[in-house]
Amino acid sequence: MKHQWLNAGLSPQGETSMAVVPPAICASLGLPVGTPLTDLVVYRAQSHDFLDGLLSSEQARADAIAALQVRDAYELHVFRQAGPAQERYHRIEIDGSQEPVLVGLLSDEPGQNLPTAFENLVFWAALSPTPLLNSGWQNGAEGPVSNWRRGWAAHAIMALPIGLGPEAMHVLCGLFDLDHPSFWQTSRAPSLAGQATTVKITKSPSTITQIQIRLLREAAATGHPKWRCLSLYRILENAYLTNIKNTLLSEFDVDAGRALDTAKKKVSSELMQLVTLAEDADLTNEFQLFNAKIDVLKNARNHFITKLDMGAASDGLYGAPELFKKGVLRFYKLRCSIAHAGTSSVIYEQFADADQAVTQLLPEIEAIALKSLKIVV
Repeated sequence: MKHQWLNAGLSPQGETSMAVVPPAICASLGLPVGTPLTDLVVYRAQSHDFLDGLLSSEQARADAIAALQVRDAYELHVFRQAGPAQERYHRIEIDGSQEPVLVGLLSDEPGQNLPTAFENLVFWAALSPTPLLNSGWQNGAEGPVSNWRRGWAAHAIMALPIGLGPEAMHVLCGLFDLDHPSFWQTSRAPSLAGQATTVKITKSPSTITQIQIRLLREAAATGHPKWRCLSLYRILENAYLTNIKNTLLSEFDVDAGRALDTAKKKVSSELMQLVTLAEDADLTNEFQLFNAKIDVLKNARNHFITKLDMGAASDGLYGAPELFKKGVLRFYKLRCSIAHAGTSSVIYEQFADADQAVTQLLPEIEAIALKSLKIVV
């Protein structure tokens, strides 16, 4: 993308005036400087297809002229779609605004026949006087042609009522998954197993349940680091109650009372269930490696990890003589920061460096989850 601000996702000032055709476009099309936009719409019927499919019918041109009456009530912005590109048009009514927000999402290959309101929105932006906003022009067989299809593929055009404020823009970018400078960028986290050349499964595959297989598949398919972390945790969550049940059954015939008392202690909290799994599934070394990586991130002054560790420090396991228990505690606190979004604890999304931290922790987390299934990478 040639426009730097498009890489960031946002026009620095937006764009608000479209009464006349921009001088540069007038020069390209051979029109007098100051040509009204309404005249350009009329000229579209007499000239070559310089709008690359836009306003191709008499009705479309009439609708475009009618829509220009409210054009000056809006400022325009263009954003890249962060997820899979969609092609949709949205009209959003916001409390306190007389005019709706207009959002058009363009696919990787924008359609030839856009709905009328969507077409008008693209037309507004294509004739923007702001060079950094319009998509540029290219030389066609019959003359200059707007480059909007290529320039805005997989992008969104947003018409925001003047005076509505940036907060509405932020909300809509979040709602429609659009890139915005206030959102930190997250790369897809690679799978540990997917990068390995050798994998050992040290148990019969028939003992791995369908639920566990589905959990494995979900974790492998999830790219965002926080959701990968939570998916891997769910593998452990599925394992630790099963582990306690199996231990209870094996010890029950020897000493039923003692077996029940021990099982009660183990299920007394989710944290204790995780500690028990770490001991019974031989995960203590893996949790110690995880704990050491947390220390590395903390020493590097990762804000998310530092705050998370402050919340863990008051728990008795933090100073346990068995170092792996500190790792279990920290891992549990990490899981809680992702799973919960209340106001009384550390919330993952509060920290711009949370994704960075979890991406670095994922190899240790995945090793823990896989080993709980007797899979070693």
